[in-house]
Amino acid sequence: CPTCSADITLPDGRVIKKKDNPKVFTSTRFFLWVNDIARHLKERHPDKGIKTNDYFLTEAPPAINLEDNIITSYAPIFKNSKISMEHPDCKEVLDNLITWSKRTNKVMHREYYGLQKMFPRPIDGIAMQDWRAILKHSNITRTYSEMVCDTENHWDGVKCWDMNAPIYWCLANGPWDPEVDVETLRTQFFTRVYGEAAKDMADFYHAVEKAWLTLPGRSSWMDNPFTLWAAVFRKFPELKVTLDKSVASASLKKMPPNGKIMFERFRKCYEEIVNSLPQYYEYPVTLVSAPPAFDPFFANAPWKDAVPINEFKEEVYFSKVFKETTDVRVLSDKDNLYVGCRCTDDYGFAVNAMPYHVQREVWPTGDKLEICIGINDKDIYQFAVDCNGNYCDLLNRKAEWKSNASIYTEKDAKGWSLMVIIPLKDLKTTLDGKISMTFLRYLKDKQNKSRGILVWRFGVPNSVDSFVPLKFKK
Repeated sequence: CPTCSADITLPDGRVIKKKDNPKVFTSTRFFLWVNDIARHLKERHPDKGIKTNDYFLTEAPPAINLEDNIITSYAPIFKNSKISMEHPDCKEVLDNLITWSKRTNKVMHREYYGLQKMFPRPIDGIAMQDWRAILKHSNITRTYSEMVCDTENHWDGVKCWDMNAPIYWCLANGPWDPEVDVETLRTQFFTRVYGEAAKDMADFYHAVEKAWLTLPGRSSWMDNPFTLWAAVFRKFPELKVTLDKSVASASLKKMPPNGKIMFERFRKCYEEIVNSLPQYYEYPVTLVSAPPAFDPFFANAPWKDAVPINEFKEEVYFSKVFKETTDVRVLSDKDNLYVGCRCTDDYGFAVNAMPYHVQREVWPTGDKLEICIGINDKDIYQFAVDCNGNYCDLLNRKAEWKSNASIYTEKDAKGWSLMVIIPLKDLKTTLDGKISMTFLRYLKDKQNKSRGILVWRFGVPNSVDSFVPLKFKK
């Protein structure tokens, strides 16, 4: 509103303008309000305080100090988990931390190291570096951790603990003395838990660590585990052999009774994940000599002969089953990519898409298909298309980019079909370039509320690591 967007004049005469620094402006506006409440509370209930977070819109420190009855937590949720706060790419995170420690002496660090899934990100080593940086650069001496709950109905929490036990143990013990080398903590865990199999298990986690740190792209809380496993195996084909050897060797060694139980749970989780991954890591694209016609049911060649993409699973709860089916196929010639899709819809297509419009910068609501294309493991092109032909095209999340894509759609009583023709020159590549793709299907109910997002091969729209490489064949 105009009032909240107006310039802020502070008691010392400084003027904070939204256009100069939107993050600081928003945080200052919020904490001016919180300070008013804190003063009111102090007058009436001097033994009480306020607890809040420096989170999302208030992650940046305000231009004012906080009242002394406010306890706040600096929660840099967008930090890249692959690097420490002292890395040059995390300068904003560290600068915010330092400034927050000047705004109040009642600030703590809230982090997301424990939000792991069934991929053992070696986040313990990054955490130890961060804790040392916090003590070095600020007056903050408290940290608050979020961890996955060890229950089956909480993101497969038990399996998360089965896979990440060494990392969680280091995260729990590291804050007591952040100066301790993380390898010292890891060695203590592996030796005490796995006995004679300690080296084999350490080799397993170190091999995963090396591969994960080498992957391009960022990492954040709750990274998709299947995406990470697929990415490391795709980039390092020999890794699975190495890991399998470590697990097999460990299984033959003597372990303490509880260590043996933990090992068997770990092995069961690892084997379940590996067996659920795609059996091939490249999608074969048939090259055609002439542009294919729109074929809504893939009844004729070349669509009929193209490899179907139909392994779609819900993005969070992978075991959840939907009645709707999604069948995507990709063809190509020297000039274009041709994406065909057939979607069944039990709810009726008419209520799940907005009327056709020509505003391509508007993300379509309702049931739709999102096409994600990675070029040279760097640029990401996104096309969101619904059954009425509405589509939005983005380049690295920016809507200013406009493609020359052509859209064809058809609806019937059981679902809808589409074909998207994407010129390769719009993607600034040729068939000789490195092209990868993933797809997402968005499901809505009659009230246009989300019923789930189905992903192919555990793809993540803004993570090129999760895309499947295309292999063009004649």
